[in-house]
Amino acid sequence: MPEASPSRNYRVLMLGLFILSGALTDFLFVGILKIIWIWIYGAAYLALAMTLESKLRSRELWKNHTRWPVTAFLLGCLISHLFFVNHTREEVFPMQVESREPLVLKTGEFPELLYVTSQKLQKNLTESPNKKETMMVAESVNDYYCMKSFSIKSIEGVEIKNDKSSTWTLRFNKVGIFTNKILPSMDDSSWPWCKISFYKSN
Repeated sequence: MPEASPSRNYRVLMLGLFILSGALTDFLFVGILKIIWIWIYGAAYLALAMTLESKLRSRELWKNHTRWPVTAFLLGCLISHLFFVNHTREEVFPMQVESREPLVLKTGEFPELLYVTSQKLQKNLTESPNKKETMMVAESVNDYYCMKSFSIKSIEGVEIKNDKSSTWTLRFNKVGIFTNKILPSMDDSSWPWCKISFYKSN
């Protein structure tokens, strides 16, 4: 009696579903549960892949064809992770120099004042005393469209993010400090899963 084997069309359909299930698994772990440690979600994906293989081996139709479904599942996890995790976004803002001592910048793009401490930037602006406008590059990192970090990358071409001696603070006014350090105009985390949080990140 010939060995039972899934038809070609059925295999293609099921492999597509296994890839989709892998993508949804990564979305569940990283996008919804906010598990960002690879040793946790990586181990979970491998455990799920082994469980999937075991279940398929118990099915007459798939018992000799478990390699491709398991590979498709892990491939779905990988593809989704590469496309939607640690996605970097940059936005450029024109900034007006509100004050030079301390260095305060403002813009019509958002209401907060930006207080900056940077010797290099201060020097650049000192060399151009009549300069009233400069360009700021802000950077955010997102997982599944949810912002997980925000930083001021550069101002006037001067590195701020990677300069350990430079600091920046967003303030609603000269007294209140916006301690979350996330620019509201870039925080477009409006998806329902973005509001789910099981722990407080630093």
